[in-house]
Amino acid sequence: MNYIPKDIISKVLLLFCIVVLFFSIRFINKQNSYSPIDEYAHMDYIEKLGEGNLPRLSDTICDELFFDVKLDSTKSLNGRINTREELGIGNYSYEAIHPPIYYSVLVIPNLVMKKMNFPIFKRLKVLRIFSYFIVVLGIFLSIPVFELIAKLGFSIPRFYGYACVLFGLLIISNHRYGLGNNMMSPFIINLTAIFLLKYYKQPKTNYLILFVSFSCISVFVAIGNLFLIPLLALIFIYKFFKHFSFKQFLIVFFIVFVFAFLFWQWKVATAPEKTINDNFQAILAYYIPAGLIDYATFIKLFSEDAFQLAFISDFINFGYVLLPLFFVNCLVGFLFFKTIVLKHKWVVVFAFLFVCFAIITFLLNKYVARIHWVGFRHYLGFIPVIYVSFSFWIVLLYNRFFKQPD
Repeated sequence: MNYIPKDIISKVLLLFCIVVLFFSIRFINKQNSYSPIDEYAHMDYIEKLGEGNLPRLSDTICDELFFDVKLDSTKSLNGRINTREELGIGNYSYEAIHPPIYYSVLVIPNLVMKKMNFPIFKRLKVLRIFSYFIVVLGIFLSIPVFELIAKLGFSIPRFYGYACVLFGLLIISNHRYGLGNNMMSPFIINLTAIFLLKYYKQPKTNYLILFVSFSCISVFVAIGNLFLIPLLALIFIYKFFKHFSFKQFLIVFFIVFVFAFLFWQWKVATAPEKTINDNFQAILAYYIPAGLIDYATFIKLFSEDAFQLAFISDFINFGYVLLPLFFVNCLVGFLFFKTIVLKHKWVVVFAFLFVCFAIITFLLNKYVARIHWVGFRHYLGFIPVIYVSFSFWIVLLYNRFFKQPD
């Protein structure tokens, strides 16, 4: 895959991407306090893996982390503290509910820095940059995703993928600038989509194995990827049964069984102490009940979290630009529905994914307690879907007025 484009529009977009990268890294590096409370537990997860242990929710954060917060109140979200109890739930390794793949990737650089006697907060700041480049790599995989869709016979200009990358980079480093396993979701989801598209074009067994394997691995990166993987699986199943073979069915069954067994083993190994876990869940359910806010308020808060260009200013919300573009996209879809069905069926799939995204967020907010579902971090794998939801009109306009005849 050559990321250096030949057309001028893609080159300009790539230049903007580089500029955004520079300012985003500068923004992340300037943050000198722990990112809202979760970062204690994220860093503790990495520390415990480095010691050879899988954390449990009932474990307390490591001493080095606690004393770093205690001795420098400017890094703490709780002000000056003297005891672990003053950290509240921040004293516990509650990110242990997440699978270990993302954290395992950061273990080695953390251990190297420990050997070099880097203090824990300095290690954390370096790991933030590592984490950021993981999500950047994943966002850049949007380019081959759109190129593979084009190879299925659809007319998509190459710059469209670069524009998706620019959109993703603009919104990714918001005020939740710190560590988080969801930062790996764009990488694993786009990689899964790439092998799905390769399988869809050529239903080879190796593409099948890679798609199913990365689908399963995605759940080991972030359980929230279950919001999207079953939707991709529907596309896979449609193609799979058109080229059904018993051998491939057994391969799929075996891969899913192995990963399900590993997931069960991980859950057993990290089962928390019951009393602490019950108290923890009761606290979360009390402060974050299901249906805490109505869906209109949810959308407003989600927009503020997702589209705030914090690396420029806390007062710039890109959502105010995207909303009218979304309605333009809907109008174009209505007016040119026949053209879309005949020549751009891929957009119908993205529209289906977007509708599912809206339904998922509605149901999560209304019925599932204990998690702030307004956090865009839970849905990073949907970045290309959100992008197409407000930008397809660009493809249609390009094909009607600017595309050179073959």
